[in-house]
Amino acid sequence: MTAALGLEDEREINALLHRYARAASTGDADAFADCFTTDGVLESYLGEQVKGRSELAAYIGRIHSGIAERGTTIRLWLDNVLCAATAEGADCSAFCLTFESAAGEAPRPIFSGTYADRLVRLDGGWRIAYRRATSDSARAPTVRRGASPHGGAASGRRKDE
Repeated sequence: MTAALGLEDEREINALLHRYARAASTGDADAFADCFTTDGVLESYLGEQVKGRSELAAYIGRIHSGIAERGTTIRLWLDNVLCAATAEGADCSAFCLTFESAAGEAPRPIFSGTYADRLVRLDGGWRIAYRRATSDSARAPTVRRGASPHGGAASGRRKDE
């Protein structure tokens, strides 16, 4: 039987998820990549897989390059986080909303979905070993280049296009 997560583990996991959301929102590539294990994987809702910290840092850099070209900003919110201890660490799920806005304009939603995570505890704290993003849409909408930190935005197209 796996022991339950303690309050300190839950606090540290929530801090990890907040660091991820902040880094994804601001384009801090090093902080974004540091949320993952060295061989961590991010699977976008379009099926794209990004593996390893250097690829993860480059991925968020490409996304924020497109955001900068449009002169917009994004903000990623995670909520309704649920975690359960596993023999390897923890499995977590969270709801995700991403908004994009230009100066003087109201933010508009560009992504709604869920994250399913496998987390591990290392010497440096909790890290994401595997994250899968799933869109709430039955068929994921076309994503403009650089629009979302978890939706295959580097290509800007759905997987089926």
